[in-house]
Amino acid sequence: MEAKRPDGLVSAGPDEVTWLVERLATLRSELLRSEAESAELLAAVPPDQRASARNLIHYITLRRYDIRVLQERLAEHGFSSLGRAESHTLSQLDAVLSLLMALAGQEWARDDSPPATLTEGRERLERNTERLLGPLPDLRRQRLLVTMPSEAADDPMLVQELLAAGMDVMRINCAQDDPAAWSRMIENLRRAEEAVGRRCLVQMDLQGPGVRIGPIEPATRLVRVAPDRDEAGWPTRPAALWLTPVEEPLPAPPDTDL
Repeated sequence: MEAKRPDGLVSAGPDEVTWLVERLATLRSELLRSEAESAELLAAVPPDQRASARNLIHYITLRRYDIRVLQERLAEHGFSSLGRAESHTLSQLDAVLSLLMALAGQEWARDDSPPATLTEGRERLERNTERLLGPLPDLRRQRLLVTMPSEAADDPMLVQELLAAGMDVMRINCAQDDPAAWSRMIENLRRAEEAVGRRCLVQMDLQGPGVRIGPIEPATRLVRVAPDRDEAGWPTRPAALWLTPVEEPLPAPPDTDL
């Protein structure tokens, strides 16, 4: 139960601390279970990248769960809400769990080590990002990715203006246009690089289903209610959909009975 302090703030009482510890401990177990289930995949990762792979598994597992209530209650008491833990997921969770267990008067002998601390994770993320995208531009802490419209295939000045304005990565959506158009976009970019004197990477998003962090359960098919139409497609009669309790009589025969 939460205790009210004289200044009106809320402090974490024993029941609240116990609830938080139990939720975090369960979440931690899920992260480690996912890592154990991925042992074969991890073994195939080069040793110098294995820590990053472990952390990626932990982060993907964390994002499979709706932890918004947990995050709100952690933040309410001044703890990290795990919202910025992508580079050091297990380490961040362990830090919060350790503080809560100390608050509860419990000892915790951790029998494993996280793949990265806050500092290590941040440095590794920055290092790998620079290897992939190059050094950060001057006077900016972000790189700019711009998705190309179809016009970029036939408008060289559009591409040149985007590059001059600071575009660092040209994104081509391969679900749009065709290979010939994609090639012209890249040709326009290469000419723009010579004119502007800046290098720009190209990212091509492949067509197909989006990558998700977990399976999507099949859902029941939505009911579609539409008006009657003639051969030309013009509506001839509006659809009638009545929302009433089962025990109430319908004022008129509906087009659909749910």
